[in-house]
Order: sequence, then C-alpha cells, then structure tokens
Amino acid sequence: MIKKKIETIMYDLSEKKNYFLTWFLFFLSLLYRGLLKIRQFLFTMKILRVKKLPCMVISVGNITAGGTGKTPLSMYLARLLTGLGYRLVIISRGYKGTATKKGGIAADGRQILMNPGMAGDEPILLASQLPGVPVVVGRDRYQAGLTALKKFKADIILLDDGFQHLKLKRDLNLLLLDARTPLGNRYLLPRGTLREPRSQIKRADALVFTHAEDISKIEIKTQPAFYCQHCAYINTIVLSGKKLTPQALCSKPVPLKKKQVFGFSGIARNIDFKQTLQSLPYNLVGFKGYQDHHAYSDTDLQDLIHEAQAAGAQLLATTEKDYIRLTGQTLTFDLIIIGIKIKFNTDQFDRFIKNHIKKLK
Repeated sequence: MIKKKIETIMYDLSEKKNYFLTWFLFFLSLLYRGLLKIRQFLFTMKILRVKKLPCMVISVGNITAGGTGKTPLSMYLARLLTGLGYRLVIISRGYKGTATKKGGIAADGRQILMNPGMAGDEPILLASQLPGVPVVVGRDRYQAGLTALKKFKADIILLDDGFQHLKLKRDLNLLLLDARTPLGNRYLLPRGTLREPRSQIKRADALVFTHAEDISKIEIKTQPAFYCQHCAYINTIVLSGKKLTPQALCSKPVPLKKKQVFGFSGIARNIDFKQTLQSLPYNLVGFKGYQDHHAYSDTDLQDLIHEAQAAGAQLLATTEKDYIRLTGQTLTFDLIIIGIKIKFNTDQFDRFIKNHIKKLK
C-alpha cells in the first residue's frame, strides 16, 4: 500500500496527494541530489576513475526510472550493428538477478545459459530475440566487458541501461526520453522519476525520443535528436498445456479466431500495455497490473486464470518481459505475447550511428 502511494506521487497519478508523504519524499530527493553531487565531484577530481575498454562501447540509457523503451532500442541497435558485420556483445547489469554481483555469461549467442532468476528478465529477453549475440551480465560493467573481449572478441559492446554507469567510458552515449513526459514530473527520485538532474542530459551524444507521435511539444533539443514510435505486434501465441520457454518467442504466431482477452503485466507503466491491448483487434475484458519485474508464482497464475474465466476471456495476453518471468511454467490457458518494435520517422538515426562508428575507427 505504501509503495502504491509513493508511485501515485512519483507519477502524478492522482490530484489528491498525501502532503506529509509528498514532503517527506521531496526531502529524500534533496538528500539524493546531494549524493549525486558528491559522486560527480569524486569523478571530476579523479578520486573515482573512469576505465576504458580496448573496443568501442555504445550505451543505451535513460534519465528517468523505467518505461522509456531501452530494450526495444537495444534490439534495434543490435540488429543494425550485426547487420553491418560487427561482432557485438550486449552487457546488462542483470537487474534483480542473482548473478548481477558476481557476473557471468547469460547467453553465448548459441544458447541461453542462465534463467531469468539468475540473469534478470531483460538479458534473457535480449538473448531470446537476438540469436548470435552473446549477452553478459554483471554489476561491474568493466569486468563484464573484459569477459566479452576474452570470450567473444567483441568489436562493439552495447551497454543496456548504462547512462548512470560513469565508471566505464563509452564512445557513444544514447539517452532515451519518453516524448510524452521527457522529464516525468521534473522531480528527482523518490519524489519524481528523474534519476539525475536535467543538467546531466548534456552528457548524451544524442537523444532518442520514444513514443514520439507528437513532437511539437518537445522542448529539449540541445543535442542531435531522433524520434521513434513503439509499434505493437503479436510476437507469438503459446497454446494451453505447452511449457513456456524463452525460445518460444522466436516461433511464428499461430492464427487464432479467439477475441476475448484478459491482459496482465508487471512493468514500469502497466497503463501503457493496457492501452496497447485496447488498440489491437481484441476485446479486452479485464486487466491486472503488478509491480515492475514481478516474479510470478503458481498462485498468481491460478488467480489470473480464475479472473480471466470469470471475465469471459478466451485468451491471456502479456508482454515479452513478463513472459520471460513465466518461463519454466505450464499454463492451462492460451497466451498471447505482445512485443514492441522501434520505428524511426526517417533513416537519419541509422546514418548517425554508421557515421559515428566510422569516425571512431
């Protein structure tokens, strides 16, 4: 209940605010700002040092907490770079995975070597969607980078969610901003969703605005800026009784005539997924949202199926990330997995990446 109240304040979801909690969160955000300034000072004075890998490093990150589309953009970049012939390795922290502290190889490009509990959901999703691209996890991105070089002879390392990781030098810093609310409510965590002050946007080499259906109201245009939309598609359909595996995400969807859908998700912005389902040719009869990175238990699945049946649903529908957290289980209900692809307005982003790499070679 407390977490939900905090999120209501962070995302400005209600006009009725708990003023005591709001001011308390604002006080914590001031302390957080102070810690950020201390860290920046330590890097400026070279007390904390930046390490450099002997290969090209491209970072994809954001300045707000969650939900800007880092994973779809990482997939887009990975396909672009491997299509150009580069040996690419993706490095992720492995958020909420047990391997994040020690680090390790989540996938070697041929097979997935860790489960979502070890690597986190995002690295396993990337590995399942990008055959041939190794994925390494670890809190220490420099050591993870050394592993990528030693094991896979990487030409380019792609940092997933690396904007705040100042310990590793990057050759190209891409910052994602949600075009609908680029800076959230403009407060730092935990009063708002900003991970860093707005002034730190200057560290980016380029801005990528996601959900950019309307760019007329975007005020931040200090760096090269690119605009893209998120396009939903049916990744695959897993029929009742089938075991859920990451590899299923690469299979071709089975055509079904069923239309009554019950949706669920545990992502940063569940409302976005609910609206996505409403835009698809299905009849959304119910929806349930969980906390971001929610680990689904057997009880959760049974509750979902009961709620779906009570609502008259014929299908369950969820996101790719949520599906990854369901792998290893068997559902007694047909399940649709909805994916998101990045679509840029022009080819300028591709040309920017290619030209930047040429300059660095």
